[in-house]
Amino acid sequence: MKNPDKLNKDFGYNVNPIDNVTPLKEGDIIDVNGLKLEIMNFFGHTQDSIAILERKNKNIFVGDAIIDRFDPETAIPEFVPPDFIESEILKTFEKLRSLKSEFNSVCLAHFGVWKDDDFFETLNKMEVFHFDTKESILKWYNENPSLKYITLKYHEKFTPDSKVHTKDNIRGLELLIALLIKGLKATGDIK
Repeated sequence: MKNPDKLNKDFGYNVNPIDNVTPLKEGDIIDVNGLKLEIMNFFGHTQDSIAILERKNKNIFVGDAIIDRFDPETAIPEFVPPDFIESEILKTFEKLRSLKSEFNSVCLAHFGVWKDDDFFETLNKMEVFHFDTKESILKWYNENPSLKYITLKYHEKFTPDSKVHTKDNIRGLELLIALLIKGLKATGDIK
């Protein structure tokens, strides 16, 4: 947030720079009344994404770093602007998989805690899902660049049983697909 110019430009925000912040970095430990929180770099979605490991309760907070799951039937990948770098998110996926035996739950930024079988499903799903959604959106965009068309195809293939984004309530999904398309344009995948 020291230089929010790109964020402001890409999203039409007017965020002022924040200078009096000490950024967290890999290996930092935050002690909250004896509860130790370990910081890891989880780059990819953004180049300042972090994860917070809480080993006592076998939980990891990954923010927006890997995938968004609104419910068991609704997921969105993380190739959104302004500074998504695919090679970095693939490293993050590998880093998280290497830690999976140490945890049994993952906290996602906006969509809750995924435990036990749902945790392992999220880990097993993230990379395949990333590439499947990316390839599908690129294919659909080349067939018909209409946002409505791509959103309906996404819903049909990836979220047909979603309780959040139904065919009758598709506008929220359309906004998310617009961000994914913008991300693919920013990376040069869509010309």
